[in-house]
Amino acid sequence: MLWTLAVLFVLRSDMALPNQFEFRFSLEKEEIHLEIGAVDAFEPYTYLLQNRHAIAEEYQTQYEAVGEVDVSQMGEYDVTYGNKLSLRVVVEDTTPPTLTLNALSLAQNAAFQWDEATKAKVVASLSDNETDDETLKENFQCEDVDTSIAGKHSVLCQVNDNSGNITSSALTVTIQAPISKPMVAMEARTRTVLSIPAIYYGGFEVTQIREVANEVNRYRSAYGLSPLTLDLGLYHNVTYLRAQEVAIKFSHTRPNGKPCHTIYADYGLGYGSEGENIARGQTSAQEVVSDWMNSPSHRANILRPEFTRMSIGLVNSGGVWVWVQAFFS
Repeated sequence: MLWTLAVLFVLRSDMALPNQFEFRFSLEKEEIHLEIGAVDAFEPYTYLLQNRHAIAEEYQTQYEAVGEVDVSQMGEYDVTYGNKLSLRVVVEDTTPPTLTLNALSLAQNAAFQWDEATKAKVVASLSDNETDDETLKENFQCEDVDTSIAGKHSVLCQVNDNSGNITSSALTVTIQAPISKPMVAMEARTRTVLSIPAIYYGGFEVTQIREVANEVNRYRSAYGLSPLTLDLGLYHNVTYLRAQEVAIKFSHTRPNGKPCHTIYADYGLGYGSEGENIARGQTSAQEVVSDWMNSPSHRANILRPEFTRMSIGLVNSGGVWVWVQAFFS
């Protein structure tokens, strides 16, 4: 009986005497990611000493590091420590390029296209931690510029590096008109001032007007522009009258043959600069703003930096909704 117990004890003892550091000691991470260019070098053995789990000092020399990591070249590198531990090192590029832009000025209705000379003119600086400058220049592009509408416009430009990292920036484009706005204002002051009537909207119209304002300001925010204040006073009332005109004649020319902006001067309302978007048939604020943003000339009004206020008119004409959005500075 004693002999049998002794044998059992020896077997149990043998099972309880493993090489402790074979399974207790490991790396804190078995895969790490390094940004290309962020460090001068990677020393595998130094990493082991700094990131090990309780490897006793007398055992450290048993973990000989094998494998090189080139931090200047993207890729995946394998490092082994003896036959006990392994490490995957991924050298990658997750840093977008840096881009700063110069403003651009163009004459109204001038022919324009994005050629290499124009791109070089608007790019103040362009660089990346991995992609060379020539490739960045080839990857630089901007939205089309509509020169038909005078004023300041915001155009989205972007550039991507070889790893697909993208940087976007808003370019300010000034379209210079041959006739200044003060001349229009002087003309407006000579007109007979009409009395502005009170306007009463139903709940649907009020909700849609506020939603249009919210949608427009959401787009302006995405382009780095200040929000527009929604006017619910006198300009609001006159824009309703303008929507009634658009229901009669769908045009930026009024039924009396005058330009759209003259209606505000008729009622004694002044402005620095003005713009107008019109639409018909859309049944919601989201739909009409989406249609405007998909039209270069209408989007240009929404994204003009100098505008500070807007008013919105909405009427139902024969079951069809007619929308007018007026902009002012």
